[in-house]
Amino acid sequence: MRTAPSRCPLNRVNPTWRPAKLFDTVNRALTVFVVTPSKAARTFSTNYQKWTSDDRDGLFDRLNYVEVPRTRPACWVPKLGNPIEQSILAKCLLIKTSVKHFTAKSEHRVYYRTDGGLYWKVFTDFAPAFNLNGKQGHSSRETWFTVAKKDFVKPIIAALSSDVFWW
Repeated sequence: MRTAPSRCPLNRVNPTWRPAKLFDTVNRALTVFVVTPSKAARTFSTNYQKWTSDDRDGLFDRLNYVEVPRTRPACWVPKLGNPIEQSILAKCLLIKTSVKHFTAKSEHRVYYRTDGGLYWKVFTDFAPAFNLNGKQGHSSRETWFTVAKKDFVKPIIAALSSDVFWW
């Protein structure tokens, strides 16, 4: 679907802040809500849009809108930009599980950065090397969470390192 669906009460547009910003003073991921009157109870969204300032004119006209489920297990709206993502999400939501089934207090850690990562997020199964003034230590920008089983670590890293993170 190329343009915003007509007769749609709520559309969400998700432009990035790098390499270009939609608003000069906003350095964060944004979601722009476009609401129109309608009798249809449908919600559409876009994927996370990376664009340059040269692309500003007509940016909203070039977006791909994908219908997202209105009934979800939590209060979030996925940032989908392709019908295949819609299909993958639908399959994931059929699995009667949640994050709580994967996380637990254990020694099985997934490490990640808490800042930076303008175009990607970094997830690993090891604590990244950190040296300050020639001394080995830990960065205050790195953290971790634990999962219930060792077998969960790499699939979770793979999912979080993909577009699924931006959903």
